[in-house]
Amino acid sequence: MSTEIVPASAEIVPADSVSEKALAVSNDIGKEALTDEMLSSVNGIEDVDAYLAQFGAEAEDFAEYGTGFVPVPDKMRLVGTRFVILAWRFGEGDHGGYVRAAIVDEYGKRWLLSDGGKGIYRQLRRVTRLRVQRGSAVSQVGLACKGGLSVSSYDYVDEAGRSIPTQTFYLSE
Repeated sequence: MSTEIVPASAEIVPADSVSEKALAVSNDIGKEALTDEMLSSVNGIEDVDAYLAQFGAEAEDFAEYGTGFVPVPDKMRLVGTRFVILAWRFGEGDHGGYVRAAIVDEYGKRWLLSDGGKGIYRQLRRVTRLRVQRGSAVSQVGLACKGGLSVSSYDYVDEAGRSIPTQTFYLSE
């Protein structure tokens, strides 16, 4: 991967302000690259460099564009693991409200934690409400969870009368 030196006087253009014309040109190149004929020349990972070279491109590491935060694959890994919530936000999904939080655990791992249940979601709604009542300017930023998560396991009985094992996770002091 090449590194371009950007002069101090150069203006950095935010991604969302890139012109429609520039995006259209980029999209045209993408259309050319996605033809059946072009794609059939790639039979494995060993063919990728030659394929991209036809377009004057190299594969970049997606990590250069990301934040380093990844979804928690299993909340159980945070049970008893100290972490700090950097920030959180609330949203509405197909099944109601949810919260999404960016956290850093005691081992330096960066996670995105999502919850729409009766535990973490409700706890962070309460924290936010109390901080707003106190006049906090940063009601959804910075919260240490010294005990990590805790979990309650139980059986949920659905409308059909079936017993389904489930878990609710909570922030722990």
